Amino acid sequence: MKLFRIATIALLAGLVVSPTADAKKDKGGDDAASAEESGGEAEAVEIVDTGIAAFDDVFGEVRNIHETLDRASQQLADANSGIATALGLSADTPLATALADLKEKAAGNIEVAMDGTVPSLKASDAVPENVQAGIDAVNSAITNVTATVSDLAALPDQVKGLVEKSKAMPAQLKDPSIISGVPKSDLLKIPKQLKGNTKALTATPDKITSVTSEMTGFVDAVKNFNGE
Repeated sequence: MKLFRIATIALLAGLVVSPTADAKKDKGGDDAASAEESGGEAEAVEIVDTGIAAFDDVFGEVRNIHETLDRASQQLADANSGIATALGLSADTPLATALADLKEKAAGNIEVAMDGTVPSLKASDAVPENVQAGIDAVNSAITNVTATVSDLAALPDQVKGLVEKSKAMPAQLKDPSIISGVPKSDLLKIPKQLKGNTKALTATPDKITSVTSEMTGFVDAVKNFNGE
């Protein structure tokens, strides 16, 4: 049993690598080639508990970040569909198309007001009910989206801290007691779990950038409603 655990420790130490190094491999090595052969689709991020408390604390924070980003993406999707349906368009209408429709229906009677860096739309004259509904939907969405963008701004530094913590994992594995509480039946699952969790951590900065860009793009679209 002791030898089995020592062998497992050795195996895990070889799999827990720097996320930076792992990212380079993914972009230029076998993993990238595999992605290209399968059509370039990225695997869904899944973070699982390993039973190693010190590691699960780190990867648990990574999971929380991904959940935050997923909620932000859903919030944006809901905002887009809410604006579209308020205007009588199909829920999957792109934002640019919905805003163009709103502009056309308003016939020049919508102004963009700024409160600091936060835009809002305001009717400058009497407008039809569906136009006012569209304005209200945009303004409600802007309030929520700008608050979320502010929250997302803290995530890059949080990820940097998690990357630093992950760099300590190989050294932690030199102590066999780190897996003393893990059932033998679960030990062989840990290598795959650690590889998947590390891959998720590696993918996190790009996901933050992508989601934040989509959110700020929404705000910019409202700012430039009148083409200014």
